[in-house]
Amino acid sequence: MYQLPRSKLSGFPRRILMKNILLAGILISSIIVASGVLAISRPTPESTPGSGGPTTEARGLFSGIIASVNERGETIVVKGNAMMAVKTLTFSVDNKTKITKSRSSIALRDLKKDMPVTIEYRQEMGKLTAIMINVTTP
Repeated sequence: MYQLPRSKLSGFPRRILMKNILLAGILISSIIVASGVLAISRPTPESTPGSGGPTTEARGLFSGIIASVNERGETIVVKGNAMMAVKTLTFSVDNKTKITKSRSSIALRDLKKDMPVTIEYRQEMGKLTAIMINVTTP
């Protein structure tokens, strides 16, 4: 009767083999997740029209409570936590800024002091400009 040839791993306990395969899978998954997180957290430079090259523009998110709104100067001051410290940031608002509350568009004049907000912004040459302001529920 013909017998199949024994592999080099046949004497190796199956439990240890499965444990090593599981550990290798966890290691590979961890590397993939870590590289994805690093890719998301890096600000990417964007090109400006006509320049043909990247600028120093970066994007970010900031959550906090509205400290003040200046409709004439089109700015909003928000106090919140960033990198384990309380920060107060001033964002300029332009005609491209989208402002929402409960998925409905609202105007800058509808924003009031002490409202909780999350702001998606871009930073270019030290100036923070709001891309989207979302009024959140406390």
